[in-house]
Amino acid sequence: MTLQPCYDFPNPNESILLSRTKASITAKKKVHEIDAEVYLHLLPEARIQVQGNLPNSLWCPSLSDLSKLVIACKDTIGRDIPGSCVRINIRPDGAEFVWRPNSEPIIGIGTPSTKLAYIVFHLFNYKLIMGTRHSNEKEGNTTHMISHVDLKASGWNVELKSLKTSPSTSEALGETGGYGLTHVGCLKKEDSSSFDGETAGEMLTALRFFLSFSKGMWCNPCLAVGFDDKENRVWEAWSSPQDTGPSHHPGLIHTTAISW
Repeated sequence: MTLQPCYDFPNPNESILLSRTKASITAKKKVHEIDAEVYLHLLPEARIQVQGNLPNSLWCPSLSDLSKLVIACKDTIGRDIPGSCVRINIRPDGAEFVWRPNSEPIIGIGTPSTKLAYIVFHLFNYKLIMGTRHSNEKEGNTTHMISHVDLKASGWNVELKSLKTSPSTSEALGETGGYGLTHVGCLKKEDSSSFDGETAGEMLTALRFFLSFSKGMWCNPCLAVGFDDKENRVWEAWSSPQDTGPSHHPGLIHTTAISW
């Protein structure tokens, strides 16, 4: 397994498409299913949002009152995700809506009992790291040094890996602020045994506190993707980065060996 980001991450502060899915809308006394897209938007604030288009057949001026517009999104086992419509943009051919969950993460794929072999997660605005070991990645005639940090605790292994774009992303964030992907990580059991989605959530919470301590401000593992022992993508937890500190150059961490 080569540790790489699991989504198509554009430039810093640009929105990331997470999924094309379905949402339901209650209109004209009926429930209709419509196409929708799930995004992680980073500006003006980092939030998970669901967006979709309401055709003229469902749209009418009386629905311009958000309190009358009922849009529901469900998780993968059919449970309603608490949330609300926050914006409607009226267009000649209908309207576009924006829906937000009340809380994150959202389990976009899988269930608490889904069996996982490992998880890949993503870090925004983390400090540049020297690493406990290094590798090289070539891009044309350019060779990029990649830093790796290996963590061990209570039967778990975590690898943090910088990206070839980490230095340029950190530099851009120092100039513009906001959010950008700087590292990717992998979480798995030391004995390679499986674990479930519920345990994955608990371990990601533990990592949030460790990474926040090491950075000196809140830093949470985002957009976690779980794989089974056949490398199938079977679990996803959609979440936005949390950073309560000033948006500036993420800084530098020197590492030797780390336990957490």
